Amino acid sequence: MIQAKVKISLGDIYDEIGHVPMIPISILAMDEIQALAWAAHEKGATYTDEVWGWPVKYEPEVQEPIPYSNLQFRPAVFSVGVYPIWFVSFTWEYGQDQEPTVLVEDENLVTTLPTMAYALNDVREYALRH
Repeated sequence: MIQAKVKISLGDIYDEIGHVPMIPISILAMDEIQALAWAAHEKGATYTDEVWGWPVKYEPEVQEPIPYSNLQFRPAVFSVGVYPIWFVSFTWEYGQDQEPTVLVEDENLVTTLPTMAYALNDVREYALRH
């Protein structure tokens, strides 16, 4: 688990006076997320749950074309978190036997500790490589 803070926007008036509340939260480390994603993907069944307070969902691949898309199947998707607070998804858009595409949405997280900054950089670097 990684300790972080999340910025909460309460509207333009708070932004103008420079008061944006920050709330402490705990998020999963990327190795924990990856382990959950691959465990769900290996089972290959629809899965919805809550892990350490965050919603987790997995939808397996479906062999049917997606309207208005070049894909001939609906890819398997794993997600954890709540957008726009913090969210990570793994999408097997090149097929269920290929490496997934990883999307990390964490722009509202605030890094205050050097270890937190390194941990978030690890998450971002992983997402960029995959």
